[in-house]
Amino acid sequence: MLWRDVTGVFWCSIAMTLLKTCDSTTDSREEPFILLGNGNTIQWISLDGSEGLPLLNDTDYDIIGVDYDIREGWMFWTDVASRTISKAKLDGSNVTILVSDSMRVPDGLAWDWATKKVYWSDAGRKRIEVYDPLRNVRQLLKSTGSQSLPRDIAVDPTTGWLFWTDWGGSPKVERMSMDGTAHTTIISTDIVWPSGLAIDYATHTLFWSDASLDKLESSDFDGQHRRILLERRFIFYPFGLAFFNSTLYWGDWVVGFVYRLSVVDPTDYNYVRPVLESEPTGLKVVSKVNQPQVETPCSTANGECSHLCLISATSPSGYSCACPRHFRLGQNRRDCYSGKQGSEPTAATTEVPPTKGSCVQANYTACCTSDNCQGLPPVCTCSAECHSLGTCCPDIEIICPLSPPPKGFLVVANEDGLVRLELDGRSQSVLVRGERHTTAIDYDLSSNTLFWSDVVLGRIRRSFLNGSDVTTVIGSGRTESPEGIAVDWVNQMLYWTDARAKRIEVFDLEKGHRRLLITTGEGTLPRTIIVDPTTRWLYWSDWGEKALIERASMDGQQRRPIVSSNLVWPNGLAIDIQSQSLYWADAMLDKIESSNADGTNRHVLTTIGIFHPFSLTVHEAQLYWSDWEMDVILTGSSDIYLNARLLARLNGSRPMGIKAVSSANQPSVPNPCLINATCSHMCLLSSISEKGFACVCPQGWKMKHNSSSQCTILQHPGTLRSESSREASGTAGVKVVHRSVTVKTPKETMSENSQDFQLEVLPLTLMAAIVLLSVIVIVMSSFLIARLRTRRRKRITFLERRCIAIPNIYSTVHSIQSEMTSFQTEMTSSVTEMTSSQSEMTSSQTSPIP
Repeated sequence: MLWRDVTGVFWCSIAMTLLKTCDSTTDSREEPFILLGNGNTIQWISLDGSEGLPLLNDTDYDIIGVDYDIREGWMFWTDVASRTISKAKLDGSNVTILVSDSMRVPDGLAWDWATKKVYWSDAGRKRIEVYDPLRNVRQLLKSTGSQSLPRDIAVDPTTGWLFWTDWGGSPKVERMSMDGTAHTTIISTDIVWPSGLAIDYATHTLFWSDASLDKLESSDFDGQHRRILLERRFIFYPFGLAFFNSTLYWGDWVVGFVYRLSVVDPTDYNYVRPVLESEPTGLKVVSKVNQPQVETPCSTANGECSHLCLISATSPSGYSCACPRHFRLGQNRRDCYSGKQGSEPTAATTEVPPTKGSCVQANYTACCTSDNCQGLPPVCTCSAECHSLGTCCPDIEIICPLSPPPKGFLVVANEDGLVRLELDGRSQSVLVRGERHTTAIDYDLSSNTLFWSDVVLGRIRRSFLNGSDVTTVIGSGRTESPEGIAVDWVNQMLYWTDARAKRIEVFDLEKGHRRLLITTGEGTLPRTIIVDPTTRWLYWSDWGEKALIERASMDGQQRRPIVSSNLVWPNGLAIDIQSQSLYWADAMLDKIESSNADGTNRHVLTTIGIFHPFSLTVHEAQLYWSDWEMDVILTGSSDIYLNARLLARLNGSRPMGIKAVSSANQPSVPNPCLINATCSHMCLLSSISEKGFACVCPQGWKMKHNSSSQCTILQHPGTLRSESSREASGTAGVKVVHRSVTVKTPKETMSENSQDFQLEVLPLTLMAAIVLLSVIVIVMSSFLIARLRTRRRKRITFLERRCIAIPNIYSTVHSIQSEMTSFQTEMTSSVTEMTSSQSEMTSSQTSPIP
């Protein structure tokens, strides 16, 4: 087989490289094959699975999404390790990076073969973007929302529609026009972890896989005529998905195979080829049928657009012109201009604007403007050094300040919900109602999000700062007693203590990975937890058998107690980021203390007015705490002598956790995990690593041999359902995004709770129990038989000993019997004589007297 490009130049395909021959009479594009992303490699696999060969192989890769251009002979992929989108010839040559800036988790990938543009989803940045490599122009199409985790993506240039799956807080399949307009949700029920996505361009049918419900489904482009194709027993963890010739192909993470299924006859189901090196990720069937010729308005002179010409499913013209960030579309709807609305200076160039974290010349006025910020200054997150050199640019879109005023406010948990309380205590409003037993709270200003735990239901939830859009992060049953929570606002990690399970865990809010960080040990009761990403330390209190305040690196290493004496019930815990002062309250000793962040310089602030402190927070040298004894919020200066005063009483409820929401408490600092890390799954900040971060693996995974950044699944590829690894979620939430990052996730191993699993394992369990019982019976029977035999031998021995004396006994008895017989004869004789004498006397008495 061979490849021929549109100019008629022939070159051998990778398949013929395998066979060491080249035939110039056959166009191999008539011979479809599978293009499979597989961790460090991209593989060529024949449709029947009989042949396979790596096209690319690099240990630094972590490939997720793949696609191709059949007519120009290119393949494309996303790499979450390097956070790039690249291309290469289909034989693996001419590797070129297309996009490398301002991406966090580039996951799903789709190539618009009609207009030669690449679309992708970024689960970290929570967005859908498009890039024109010919004109070097990039555009944000859709921000998917703070609770979202966009996964796979597919485009149909024949109709102008774009589809993507979202396995975030509200899992769904979504659709919009390829120009970013007409967004709608088409599937939102009976769906948990929608992973793969594929299109039948001939019939306008959409296919998707669900990695949690273990099934393949289909519908039309409107989400109607929904149909289950395969579920449960024959599918375990589907990820990538492709369609060709009435057949679906997908990779399965658990069993490590590529499978196929006929959509016409779902009983026609079989595996194609094992993929044992790593988990199969992105998957496409390379065929001209899957990329039909399409003539679009953008095909001629770029639709007369100065920058981006995008196919549109809703525009009467069939397309629309678009501009990169910092530029706007002119009145003619074709040309892009820099500057503000109202003037049209010279047309913009095709240079891509600077991206987040980069320093640009001071006269580059497009950065850090206040557009769309309602008059408030935007937030720039570059380092101080950058400002001395030029201008600091935020990410692709403007980063606007949040609605809370600069002075901040308090959020208080009150068992059944959350209450907003102003710092002066004069006003309070309900944010969230209807919770069972809200205990701990924290927040993340970068995503405008509140988090809280419920110790009764054993779950962690979140909402926006105004209390809207409540979703579950860690569902009931996924943790036992989350008494304390802490958000790493720099690296988007959620930490929590579990007093009942005696451990500290961490969850990646963007990728959906979960890891047991620290096992606190028997006799412990871990309570409050806080993090300081500026120094990368983690702190928690423990009111178990030995009351402690402990500290560890945020990657769980270098754990040690920093306060271990004169403690009984260390309850609230807070840190002043600016002064690096640590504060805590003791609910038994009724006092508030402070120390340096390492536990030194300890002193008591006050014991006056302290009755039963529960939670504690600090803001601008002012302490705020909740008190159970009086059911109030108190405050006082954090100076060496704290004068407590009443701030507020919640409306008829007991105050629990409390946090001061303020940008001063969550300063912007560089994130080493974004700058230098190449971790395949989880990257945690570290106070002990010179790089400032540590690569770790989620539960159910382990670090690859001779690697410090790449994880592999613990299960043997042939193991089907062994342990639960859907850590992320069970929750409507988070799932994951990249297997490693990838997706992490979302199901790192299989659920133990599925009905099919029970049906499959129950007979085996029953059989094992029967066998075990039989063995026990046999052993006990043997033991009893042996005991009986032993007792029988002992009895025989006893009888043998007794029988020696039997003849002597018989002789003695015979002698006694003889003597008794003789005695009896003598007595009989005596009785006869006495009777005779008596008769004679009677006779003499009756004779007459003479």
